[in-house]
Amino acid sequence: MKKLFLACCLAAFCTCNAMAQETVDSTMVDSTAIEALPLDNPVTQAIMARRSIRKYLDKPVEHEKLAYLVECGINAPSGSNRQPWVLRVVENQELLAQVNDVFKQQNAKQVARDKGFKNLFRNAPNIILVCTPAKGGGEIDAGMLGQNILNSATLLQI
Repeated sequence: MKKLFLACCLAAFCTCNAMAQETVDSTMVDSTAIEALPLDNPVTQAIMARRSIRKYLDKPVEHEKLAYLVECGINAPSGSNRQPWVLRVVENQELLAQVNDVFKQQNAKQVARDKGFKNLFRNAPNIILVCTPAKGGGEIDAGMLGQNILNSATLLQI
């Protein structure tokens, strides 16, 4: 009986997998069609130019630019317009140093492994914190908010 059940499950999995592959294959976009799209749009350019940076300059970002990034972020869509986020911009170097000291005390081994360690924020001189409710929910909305911030920062060439 167990073998029959396993065989049925395997057959169902294979069938579902084949159906999913057919769906993926039928919805694939021809790469030549993408080249014909307007890539001179600033939004498209920001999306295509965005890269992950893990080493930051020791130069703080101007307050006005940080405010602009926050404004772009909070204009992200959210389910039922709940806007389940709280943002905090930290520009105070003393506060960042205090948080960093606590981190170093509690994570000494991790800090020792990273020879270029300056602070837990990958040496960023200021940060934008995005918080969601403790009870859960809002993670996807916060992700869209974060993507707005990243794309806007790319446009500003920060």
